[in-house]
Amino acid sequence: MQFDFRDVPTVIADEDSGARQALQGFLKSMGFRNLDHVESVEALGIRLAKSEVALLIGSATMADGEILDIIRRIRRNEIAGQPFMPVVALVSAPEAPLVRRVIDAGADLIFSQPLSQASIEQGLGALVMKRRPFVVTYDYVGPIDGGPNEKAKKALPWSKSQTPCAGGPQDFPTNRRPRKS
Repeated sequence: MQFDFRDVPTVIADEDSGARQALQGFLKSMGFRNLDHVESVEALGIRLAKSEVALLIGSATMADGEILDIIRRIRRNEIAGQPFMPVVALVSAPEAPLVRRVIDAGADLIFSQPLSQASIEQGLGALVMKRRPFVVTYDYVGPIDGGPNEKAKKALPWSKSQTPCAGGPQDFPTNRRPRKS
């Protein structure tokens, strides 16, 4: 099933202009048209503050990992005003410590670079159709990571009425008008 991503305000945050352009090309081929990109954490903070963003895709190592602090602040509703905004992190080397930090920051998905059209389509499709429920604990706000995570066991799951985008495809901002294949 294809979705109409035309009107989804999306921000690509990456210091590497080649990576930004490649990702922008993949997203455009999927139908995304409302794309913006930033190349610094400072520019990302300004962009999140000035207008609505429905999807954030950013390099996990941007500015030595400072983007992970931005993701945490989004999840705690300190910036952007949308704590349940879908967030996708990009990693060039999916090493365990970095992946754990990305998960702990509250990212919904992790894409390993180099990216492929198929992996992006599959990942974003899963995010639209089967988004994991969110949990809130003292030190974590984000999707349940699906593993044997103590945070998820001790947390209170948010109800569908409390979490936009957490209930399923009908709640995801991109699923306004599904297109027929």
